[in-house]
Amino acid sequence: MKQSLRMRWLLIAVMAFAGNHLLAQSVTLTQTPNASVCTGDSLHINLTVISTYPGNNSFDVEMTPGNAATADFTDPATLDIPIAKWVPNNGPVPAGDTNNAGSKVLSIVVPETITTNGTYSIRLVSSNPAGFSTNVFEVAVNVTITATIDTANVKGAFKNIYTPGNPDDWGKCVDDTVVLYANPGFNYQWMVNGVDVRLAQPGRTDDRRDSLLVWLPGTYTVEVSSGPVCPGTSDPIVINNYIPNPVVNIQPIFLQPWVEELDFQFSPSLDSVQFCESDSVLIWGDRPQIPGEFYTYRWLKDTVNQNGLDTVVAIPGATNDTIFVTSDLMATSTTPFYMEIYLEVTDTMTGCVTLGTDPKWVWMDTVPDTEISAIEWGTALPGASTILCVEDSIRLRADTIGGPDWEYQWQARFPLNGGTWANLPDDTLPTLQVDTALIPDSAEYRLVINNLTCTWLTQPIQVNIVPNPVFQFLPSDSVALCAGDSVLVAVTGNGLQYDWSNGFIGTSQYLSTPGQYWVRATGVNQCVTYDTLILFPLVVNANAGPDQTVGPNEDVVMAATGGVSYYWYADEPAYFSNRRDPNTRTRPIKDTTKYYVEVTAANGCVGIDSMMVYIESPFGSGPDLSNVQNVMTPNGDGANDDLDLREVIQGDACELVVMNRWGSTVYTEEDYTNGWSGVTNGGDQLPDGTYYFLLACDDEVRYQGAITIIRNNE
Repeated sequence: MKQSLRMRWLLIAVMAFAGNHLLAQSVTLTQTPNASVCTGDSLHINLTVISTYPGNNSFDVEMTPGNAATADFTDPATLDIPIAKWVPNNGPVPAGDTNNAGSKVLSIVVPETITTNGTYSIRLVSSNPAGFSTNVFEVAVNVTITATIDTANVKGAFKNIYTPGNPDDWGKCVDDTVVLYANPGFNYQWMVNGVDVRLAQPGRTDDRRDSLLVWLPGTYTVEVSSGPVCPGTSDPIVINNYIPNPVVNIQPIFLQPWVEELDFQFSPSLDSVQFCESDSVLIWGDRPQIPGEFYTYRWLKDTVNQNGLDTVVAIPGATNDTIFVTSDLMATSTTPFYMEIYLEVTDTMTGCVTLGTDPKWVWMDTVPDTEISAIEWGTALPGASTILCVEDSIRLRADTIGGPDWEYQWQARFPLNGGTWANLPDDTLPTLQVDTALIPDSAEYRLVINNLTCTWLTQPIQVNIVPNPVFQFLPSDSVALCAGDSVLVAVTGNGLQYDWSNGFIGTSQYLSTPGQYWVRATGVNQCVTYDTLILFPLVVNANAGPDQTVGPNEDVVMAATGGVSYYWYADEPAYFSNRRDPNTRTRPIKDTTKYYVEVTAANGCVGIDSMMVYIESPFGSGPDLSNVQNVMTPNGDGANDDLDLREVIQGDACELVVMNRWGSTVYTEEDYTNGWSGVTNGGDQLPDGTYYFLLACDDEVRYQGAITIIRNNE
C-alpha cells in the first residue's frame, strides 16, 4: 500500500450528544485548528463516547469535499472510509470496544483516490440508532505526489526468472552495476532497505538524482517531492545478486578405491585426495539445482603470477562438467605433485559468472619403480651369484630405499613350475636374506612396494639351490682293523673331487693306522659335503699265562687264554705235546726259555703273548723274584715313578730290554741303573698300557715279566 513516510496526526475532539431522546447517546467532536493531511497518510481521531451504545452498533466514517458550512454528505463525491483500528485513549478500554462510554482513538487512511487539494469534512455515523451522525470535522487534504521507478527501463539487471510471479524482483550479476530511473521533474531521495543510500553506503552523494547506480543488493525505493508538502514514495524494487553455485565433487572413494582420502574420516565433504601417477581422479561440477538454470563450465588450477602472488589459470580444454586429474595434468602444477582445482560456472541465461572459492586439493604419488639386486655379503655391491649351495645364503635388496611412506612386502613363488606368488610373513624390510631355511629349494623372489596410493612389483630374481654332493664309504663308514693290517677304503657318490684329512685326494686308499678320517666331497658350484670314517683297532687279549719256574727235567703245563685258536713256539728248541693246545705241555732245555703263543680271536685278528720258564738251579736259589714290581706310575709323585729291579740285579751288570705287546723293542739299556720311567730311548713317553721286559745278567736271562704303565691313575 502506498503511503507517505511522513505521518500527519490530527487530534479531533468529538463531543457526542443524544440524537435519540430515548437512549440519550451523545458524542462531542473538537475541531483541531489548521488540520492538514496528505493522501495515503494515516489519520488518528480521538473521541469520547458519553453514553454506551448498543452492542450491535457500528460506526462509519464519511468524508466529503467542503468545509463544515458547505459540506453535503449526500454529494456523490462523499467517500465511505473504513476504520483501520480503534485504540483506547486512556483507561482499560479494549481495542475492539467501540460502543462503551469512554475516550477512544480510531484510525483511518486518507484515500489516495482524492486527486484535488482542498478542505474536506469528516463525520461519524452510527448504525444503531440508525442514521445518527456527529458534528463535522474540517481537514485540509493535500494530494501526495506520485513516485515511480521505471521498471521498463531498468539497465544492467534482468527479471529474476528464479522468483517468478514477483514483478519487483530483479537480478544482477555480482560484479555488474544496475541503473534505476524515477519519474522526472521532482526532487529525489533514494533509499535502500528504508535508509537513505548515503547513510547505508557511506561515501555516496548521488542518491538525490532522478537515477541511481546500484551495485549492492537490497530493496530500493525513491521519495519524490516538490516543496515541503506531501512527498510520494515509490513501490519498492528488489535487486538481488544472482550467484551461480559452482559445487565441486570428487568421485566417492568406494567407486575409485585407488584414491586415498586425506580428509577426516567422517568429514561431510571430500576435499583432499591423493592418487598414484598411473591412475586418475574424477572431479565433477554439480548441475544447476534451480529450474531454468543452465551452466557452462571452466576448470582452473592454482599458479603464481609474475609478481609472485597466488592466482588461478584456466586448464586448457577443460570445459566439461567433469575433469580427470592425471599425471599429465599434474606435470603442469606449480608445486610438484600438488594442485588445487577450481571450478568457474557461467549461467547461460544471465551471463553471470562465479569462480568457486572452495577448491579440491589433489596430491599425486610417484610409482616407486625401483628394482632388486643380489648383494655380496660384507659389501653393498650388487652382482652376487644367485646359485647357492644348500648351506649358503644370499641377500636381496631394493636398489632404491624410499621415504617413510614406502611399505615393503617380499613375495616368493615356489615351486618354480606351478607355484603362485605368496607373501613371506614378517619380511617387510628393503632387504631379504634367502637361504634354505626360508624356502628349501629354488624359487623366485620379488618385492612389492606401496607408498599410500601406488603399488609397484619389481622384476623377480630366481635363486637356484644346488644340492650338495652325496657319497658313502665302502665297505662302511666304520671299519675294524687288526693290529698290523691295512684295509682298502673307498668313497662312491656324485662328487667331483674327494679330499681326505690325511692329505690324500682320490676315491680310495689303503689305511693301516686306526683313527678318525674326514672326507670332503666337492660337487657342482663348489658345493661340499663332509663325512667321517672311523678306523678302529681290533684288540686280541692274548695271554700266555704266568711265568713259571720248574726243576730240572720237569714238564711245564701252559695256560694260554684270549682266543679261539692258539699256536705255541719258543726262542729256544722246545718240545710241545700239541702246539695248538692252549694247555700244551713242554719241557725246556735251557735254564731260561721264552715261550710265545699266537692267539687268534673270533674276529680273525692275531695277538702274541709270551711267558718265561726258568729251571731252578740245583745248587740253591737265586734272587727272590716273588715280589718284582709290575706297575709303575711315572707322574712325578715319587712313588713308582721308575722300574726298580735292584732286588733282582743284586749289584750285577744287567741289560734291560722293554718290548710292547706285539714284541717290538721300545727301550734298551745295557747297564740298567733302575731309572727307566716309561720312555723310549729317544725320550718320548710311551702310551699307558702293558709292556714286557727282560733282564739279562752275564748273558743269562735272570728275569722276564710284565710291567703296566699308568700315568693317570684317577
